[in-house]
Amino acid sequence: MSKDKIATGISLILSAPIYAFFLLVIIICNEQSAFVNRIIDLIVGTLFLSVFPILPILYSAYKGQTDIFVQEQEKRPRFFTAAIVCYLIGFIIFRTLKNQILAAFLLCYATVTAAIMMTTMITKVSVHTAGVAGPTTFMVMIFGVQYCLLYLLLLPVGWARRYLKAHNISQLILGIMVSVIVTYFTIVFSQFLGLL
Repeated sequence: MSKDKIATGISLILSAPIYAFFLLVIIICNEQSAFVNRIIDLIVGTLFLSVFPILPILYSAYKGQTDIFVQEQEKRPRFFTAAIVCYLIGFIIFRTLKNQILAAFLLCYATVTAAIMMTTMITKVSVHTAGVAGPTTFMVMIFGVQYCLLYLLLLPVGWARRYLKAHNISQLILGIMVSVIVTYFTIVFSQFLGLL
């Protein structure tokens, strides 16, 4: 298998929507709620984390207006906006369902995506590194330091995005820094407001 295919495969497998689903399953497995509630959480979480946010991208890629990774910096804001709306709706639903952990998880996705969208106005910050670093920070802060091992996924992700010439080193690092800082303060703020 060529390096191009390996890098593209890593970029797909560890993209933000798929990594979100992976962590969603882990969070639900940690829940003490009834089986039916877990199924509802899985359905709602999957729709608002991994399905609805990428539908505009898939449609645009199908129409030939962009690629699946949205390489063009100027096209990213509208897709970010759609994703933020999805995350906020998911946040509201989980708050209504009184699931504070998943509500906070969706809120972190919304705030990090908003921060990445603003940063994208300056440089094409890496959504891939942000999509791993931010949610991993959430897992570490909420469930414990054992989840620090997930940060190691940043190595293949960073290599893949650099190899495919999607980002330079500073854009990869900026994605990590922005997502970690914003996730941290979102959780702290959520705890202060009693959301967690």
